Amino acid sequence: FRMLTVRTRLASAIAITTPAVPDIQWTEGGEKMYYKGIPLSFDDIRSIVHEVQDNLFETYEALTLGADVFVAHPAIHDDPNNAEDGWNFCKHGKNRDWVPDEALLLRAILRNPVLRKRYITVDPVSGTWYWRSDALASWLNLYSKMQLDLLVALELNTGGPARGTEMTALLACN
Repeated sequence: FRMLTVRTRLASAIAITTPAVPDIQWTEGGEKMYYKGIPLSFDDIRSIVHEVQDNLFETYEALTLGADVFVAHPAIHDDPNNAEDGWNFCKHGKNRDWVPDEALLLRAILRNPVLRKRYITVDPVSGTWYWRSDALASWLNLYSKMQLDLLVALELNTGGPARGTEMTALLACN
């Protein structure tokens, strides 16, 4: 048993003191690197950034449903500590001057017959309007995809340290 212990310690000492192969290796020109053996160039990174941005524009168009719901704003204020049901940035006192209508998207859906048909069903007997939960769930899934793409874009386009994993754990809505 003593010999086994000695050899285990010797093997551990060799493993600890042996330098590991680096995960990132740059080529001589500095325009290409190998990350864990996978080649990656600055052009690849640029194309990824453009693809993420294109996806963001497409997703935004799908989320706004072709309705004119853009709101020009000087600065958005929020209170992340407010856990009240229904709280959003539109209710913040500093935003009241420029928030035109808290129900902007809702009104756009109700006024547009195509959107109304897509998101609302009408009971043929009573004439009562009901939200189509499948269409709303699909919209929310698309919204969460856009939030993820925004985090990726933020990670790729900012010059600060990589903190995307920390940011994904932040409270996104109240």
